[in-house]
Amino acid sequence: MTQPKITVKAIVLIARPLARSCEYVVGRLRRGKLAAMERWPDIGTWLATLRQARSVFHSEADFQQALAWAIHVSDSSARVRLETRPAPGMRLDLLIWRPDLNRHLALELKYLTAAWSGEVDGEQYGLVSQGAQDIRAYDVLKDVQRVERFVNGHPGWSGMVLVLSNDPGYWSRPGHGRATNAGAFRIYEGQVISGSRAWGPDTGAGTMRDREAVIELRGDYRCGWSPYSVLPGSRGEFRLLAFSIDASRPSPQVLGAESQIPPSAADPPRTDVSAVSTVAPGASVAAPGGQRYSPAELRAELRRFEHQLRAAGLKETSVTTYVDRTGRFLKWLEGDYQPRGPN
Repeated sequence: MTQPKITVKAIVLIARPLARSCEYVVGRLRRGKLAAMERWPDIGTWLATLRQARSVFHSEADFQQALAWAIHVSDSSARVRLETRPAPGMRLDLLIWRPDLNRHLALELKYLTAAWSGEVDGEQYGLVSQGAQDIRAYDVLKDVQRVERFVNGHPGWSGMVLVLSNDPGYWSRPGHGRATNAGAFRIYEGQVISGSRAWGPDTGAGTMRDREAVIELRGDYRCGWSPYSVLPGSRGEFRLLAFSIDASRPSPQVLGAESQIPPSAADPPRTDVSAVSTVAPGASVAAPGGQRYSPAELRAELRRFEHQLRAAGLKETSVTTYVDRTGRFLKWLEGDYQPRGPN
């Protein structure tokens, strides 16, 4: 029995579609990997998973462990390690990496609490008032400096410092407007932080103990606090601040842009403000029906508006434009802002 002859033409006819199929598969895999690299680390998804599971934490260690588990649940390909030492003299709260993408994230956490107690999902919490916002804010920026220096010397690494707090003293700028010895370390909403950060000349030796060194930052950071959770009682509002650190990205960097938490299923409670009259700064403003609303209630409504802007997919620059201008009006309403002309 004679064997059929396979001509060169037949081989070409068979091989051509096979090669095209291989190219298609390889192209899909390559594009998928590139897309995954652009999305990773997906901080927003990690934090959304964490938020659904936990609205409050007993301690910084509890926060650390819960976030590690949320990352594991959100991204099964990610490897998560706690309290690591990836280099001599370098300690990290969390080290997350994707071997398939050759990407690493150095993550530091801060849990800055005011006194709050209550029960959540059958679990009793009793947070203590840590106080000393000046010292703890110094520690936050020191972590940013430390992660900056580490990431800059390690290609393929990015970094982040996450700050979770229920103490408004960290995000609310005081109304007195005076310079303070710890002004360089304040992380108020809208504060821009960069360059050298040092204590003021009248800082006491006890305040600076073990924190005398000037902090030098390579990047520019604009502080943007995101809503995290709202629990009953005084100091039940928790907010999150994210410092995103990437050596491959030029400064300035806008805080929180990569780590916005998607809004929960229900919007924050609505304050029915149909309109407000233009009044001089005072304790409250009145709607046409005569009911008065405090600036705090108006700020709650502004945060709800910000949630909806992000949920609608607006760009971060647009959200900032809409929210910042209204926020400036509220500061004027509270006596914390005075318009100044070019002269």
